[in-house]
Amino acid sequence: MSGAFARSLCRLAQNAQKWTLQISEENRVARDALEAARFRLFGALPTGTKRTGNKFLRKKLAGPTLTKWYYRGLKVKSLKQFTDGYADPKWIYRQFKLAELRRRGKGPPKKGEGKRAKK
Repeated sequence: MSGAFARSLCRLAQNAQKWTLQISEENRVARDALEAARFRLFGALPTGTKRTGNKFLRKKLAGPTLTKWYYRGLKVKSLKQFTDGYADPKWIYRQFKLAELRRRGKGPPKKGEGKRAKK
């Protein structure tokens, strides 16, 4: 083979490589566009290893649960200053139970008189 012929073959091979890359790139773009249209029309999800975020979209929303947990509404203590003679039933019951426990000697110790202080 002559040097010129070898060089032309080399150029042909390089150009063929470029053409196949361009064609495969065009095919990939067209295939992706076709898949996207199919997903929109039929509501199908892509198969394979493509990331769609569907795992997170299927998850139950955490917002309502968090708002229930961290509710910062009006407290009974803040209502007491606006109403005269109102007493919280839970607070009354707690005071009653504590008084009953103290009479039997089972109530909470005063501050500084716990088990550790007796040692």
